[in-house]
Amino acid sequence: MMRLITAIAPKTAFQWVWKPVFWLVLVNLSNLGVEYAVSGGWAGTVKANLIVGSIVATPFTLLSLWLISRLTQLNGQYDEMAKIDLLTGLPNRRAFFAKVEAAAERECGVLLMLDLDHFKGVNDTYGHAAGDACLRAVAGRMRDITREEDVVGRLGGEEFGIYLAGAPVHVAGAIGKRLSHGVAVAAEEAGAEFAVTISIGACEWQRGFAVEEVMRQADKALYEAKASGRARFVLATPHHSADAA
Repeated sequence: MMRLITAIAPKTAFQWVWKPVFWLVLVNLSNLGVEYAVSGGWAGTVKANLIVGSIVATPFTLLSLWLISRLTQLNGQYDEMAKIDLLTGLPNRRAFFAKVEAAAERECGVLLMLDLDHFKGVNDTYGHAAGDACLRAVAGRMRDITREEDVVGRLGGEEFGIYLAGAPVHVAGAIGKRLSHGVAVAAEEAGAEFAVTISIGACEWQRGFAVEEVMRQADKALYEAKASGRARFVLATPHHSADAA
C-alpha cells in the first residue's frame, strides 16, 4: 500500500504539474462516463462538463496530492528514526548490521564489537544521567576516530559496533587500543568527570564470510577481552585468536 502511495505522491516540481493534470483528466473522464451512463446522453456540452468538473475537482485534487506527499515524507522520516538510536544518534543494531553487510560486499574490513567496562558502576555511582552522558561520549569518540566510509552503531545497552571498511588488521588494532584505554566523560548533569575503559573483540572480514560467523568470532574475542582483564583489544579469526593489547 505504501508503495502505491509513494508512487502517487509528487516529488519534483515537474511532477506537481503533470500529476494533478493526470488526475484531473481521470476525474473528468469518470464524471463524463457516469453522466452518460446514467442519463443516456449529455446534460450539457462536453466542454461545459469539463470546465465545471475541473473547477470543482482542482482544489480537492491538489489537497489530496499534498496530503499524500506529506504522508510519504512523514513515513520516510519515521523509517529513518526507526533505524537510529535516539540517545547517541548512531544506527541501532538492525541498521548497523544492514549497513555492515552492504559495506562488506563492496570492501572487506574488520568488525569490532565493543562493551563498556563496569558500566553498571557508572550508573550506580553517578546516576543514570551520567550513564547516558557516558554512552554519548563513547559514541562521539568513535565517530571522531573513524572515517566516513566506516560504520558505527549502538548494538544495545552499553554495547557498540564498528566496521572498518577496507582497513588492515594493524589499523583496526591501533584504533581498538586507543578506544580500549579509555574515553573521557564530562557528565555535567551529574557534576562528575571520569573515564570509562572498553573491552573490544574484533574479527577480520574475508570474502565468503557470513555476517553471523564474523559476529560470532568477534563476540568470542570480546568475551576473551573481558575474561582476561578488560580494557583491551582482542583480535580473532576463524583459525585463531590473539591478544593484541
